[in-house]
Amino acid sequence: MIELEQYQDLQIMQKTDFENTITFEAPHDTANYDYKVVIAPDYASSPTFTLGVGSGLTKTNTTTLTMKLTDDQTNSLADNYEGVWELVSQASDGTLTRELQGDVVVSPGLVPIW
Repeated sequence: MIELEQYQDLQIMQKTDFENTITFEAPHDTANYDYKVVIAPDYASSPTFTLGVGSGLTKTNTTTLTMKLTDDQTNSLADNYEGVWELVSQASDGTLTRELQGDVVVSPGLVPIW
């Protein structure tokens, strides 16, 4: 069951590494949950990314997660990319909670990165 929703929009710069830090309020303990992030386009213009713990998503400490996309991943997003994302946690009893969700936009990279 998905219980709670919070909103956070993401702006991703194309051709650069992207990092987003997510901080929970205590007593939330990230050790007690598994997490997945899905970033999906509104249209089939770009790939869908699924990030899990150890694969683009890191439990930084007991109340913090860090999600990362590489410059190669952000470069694969179309110039006109618009999409959505969500972070879902799963407790040991199987309870699912949508912790965050929001819109995603991409700012195109104009200058080649050297």
